[in-house]
Amino acid sequence: MRLTRSKQLEDEYRVRSCTGIVLLLAAFACLCISASASTMEEDADHWIKEGYKQMWKGSFSQANESFEKALQIYDQAIATRPGDINATLNATNKKVLLLVKLERFDEAISTLDSTIESYPENPEAWKIKGFALINIAEKKITESSEAENGTVWSNTAELDCIYNQSLQAFQRALDLDPDDAEAWRGKSSRIFWSKRS
Repeated sequence: MRLTRSKQLEDEYRVRSCTGIVLLLAAFACLCISASASTMEEDADHWIKEGYKQMWKGSFSQANESFEKALQIYDQAIATRPGDINATLNATNKKVLLLVKLERFDEAISTLDSTIESYPENPEAWKIKGFALINIAEKKITESSEAENGTVWSNTAELDCIYNQSLQAFQRALDLDPDDAEAWRGKSSRIFWSKRS
């Protein structure tokens, strides 16, 4: 009888020890993933800065390589953290902003659509889309003004379409969270920009 009880205690001790080790390893893994995520974004920031340095030097092919590395890091960050919605949306937002700065509008919109498809009930995803579309419209206006020596952009139908999509995105964010001040700000800035153009 004593041998059996001793064996049971020994087994319980092993189970508790293993459980403790598993919990410790799980906590460590979570810390590593968090550290890895912030390291990834720091690496992306580094490559973006490097890209701008190369542009200022006139080394455009090297600048593009640096920007591509940053985009790959954002893609990796998005792929490795599907359960962490905030981290995924943050990486997506940074990726889209970089794509807009690089005037890769179709890729930016495709990324936005993919994000909305993944998180259709998340107001943050809709706000990212709304603000990104406003950035795209502003960039197109600036780009065409420079190309046409300061004249107003001639393709107002495309611009109206972009602004309407941004309005719809902000409205969807507000439908999901009517108290979201950023979404209200985005919606009002969309109206401001459409009247300005």
